[in-house]
Amino acid sequence: MIKKIIILCATALILSGSAWSSKEHYCMTQAIYYEARGESYVGKIAVGHVILNRIKEGYGTDPCDVVSKKKQFSWYGKKIPVNEKKLWNKCERVSNDVLCHRTKDPTHGSIFFHERKVNPKWRYKKTVSIGSHIFYK
Repeated sequence: MIKKIIILCATALILSGSAWSSKEHYCMTQAIYYEARGESYVGKIAVGHVILNRIKEGYGTDPCDVVSKKKQFSWYGKKIPVNEKKLWNKCERVSNDVLCHRTKDPTHGSIFFHERKVNPKWRYKKTVSIGSHIFYK
């Protein structure tokens, strides 16, 4: 698994001087799967970029640290089975694309998002709507 990740991220390693562990890839894949598995490719990378943006803004040091923060991701810490292996595999590829810097940030630097069906009283600036999510910074 680690060799696979190193190969997938060889370009990112050369360009950025950093690489993510297999655990960090797994945490990113989980976030994309549980938050955006039914979204388009852009919707999936948007969720991944929110996690990267949170790291850049100091909300965590890596994807696992970000997703494990208290009250940030409702699925975290629950034993929710992965019932859709094909979707998991797609989310894993999206995770690799995001973590290896092969995608641009469609959220314009957003660090928060929610589904359209909820209406939190946030004071953040809305940046974009993608699929069923609204993004903020």
